[in-house]
Amino acid sequence: MIIIKDDSILNSKESIIVNNTTINGRMDSKISMDLRNKYQSLFKDYFILYQQYKSDNKQLLGLCQLIKVDENKYVANLFTQKFYSRHYKKTNYNAFIKAFTRLLNISKGDIAIPYSIACKKNSITWDKLLNIIELLSKDFKYNIVIYKL
Repeated sequence: MIIIKDDSILNSKESIIVNNTTINGRMDSKISMDLRNKYQSLFKDYFILYQQYKSDNKQLLGLCQLIKVDENKYVANLFTQKFYSRHYKKTNYNAFIKAFTRLLNISKGDIAIPYSIACKKNSITWDKLLNIIELLSKDFKYNIVIYKL
């Protein structure tokens, strides 16, 4: 079931928070920065994985990295973008589908997703991405909570 809440994702009670990430070893988006400021281990673990693939970082596209950040809280880094800048933010649909499907297959609890994840100033629209999320999660037994602030 998909639920929409008017609150910051940083206040989420769900066991997993989704974070859209790049394959370039940086976490520059606002939500990534907020999460990395709240959970100190997040960037370190992300960067370790990036270093393992640094010579061919395109292999990261479509991966889902689940990082334990607190006793009962995880952040799922979905590697869906080649890079991030003010002028170029392009989420790869296929990478999003692969990474999100992987997350659904390993999840053992509710998932929190930022509203319009991967869509602001991007070539991907929220309506299209929400349709993808709904289709992929139709048989998912836990809730998907979309946080809209």
